[in-house]
Amino acid sequence: PATSRAGLTQKIEAAINAFDQTLAEQKAKRQRDRTEALQQISSLQSLNEKLAKSCNDKDRLIQQLKINLEQVEEKATQLQQEVQKWKDEAEFYKAREYKEIDNLRKQQTREKTDAQVIKECKESIFKMLINENELTDDGSRVEFYRSIINLLKFANRNEEDSSFDLQAIMEYFTTEGKKIFGNN
Repeated sequence: PATSRAGLTQKIEAAINAFDQTLAEQKAKRQRDRTEALQQISSLQSLNEKLAKSCNDKDRLIQQLKINLEQVEEKATQLQQEVQKWKDEAEFYKAREYKEIDNLRKQQTREKTDAQVIKECKESIFKMLINENELTDDGSRVEFYRSIINLLKFANRNEEDSSFDLQAIMEYFTTEGKKIFGNN
């Protein structure tokens, strides 16, 4: 039905919007962390300049610069790990959103298929009810009952389809079944 299709479309759009929002939030967080890291690196560079001016001991200055460089390298490694973590999370959310969208599409296709089966079963039953005198042998009656069973199976999945009288069909099925197969 058009309403369920519209609902599925809204769900798909909502899933895509949620995914876009998650990516935007992660991007903003990466930008803040990057700015903070650049400020820290800038602070370390400023500190190195002050040390170079004030420190007369060459070995001590070199040692301090090595330590500062190690800190910068450690921070760069941490940033790389964070970036990889964000990429992995983004891929996870992307895969999860695509899976949900795919499941919604499969559900929509399954509902269309069920509706088509119900329609075909109803057409077959009504055709046989109209031409009831053609139900002369056991084979045609068995086919008739098979169509009814299929219709009832799919009707249980789609209770909103009330365009046929389920009770009347079941009573007919019971009466005709007793005629052919006896009271059992």
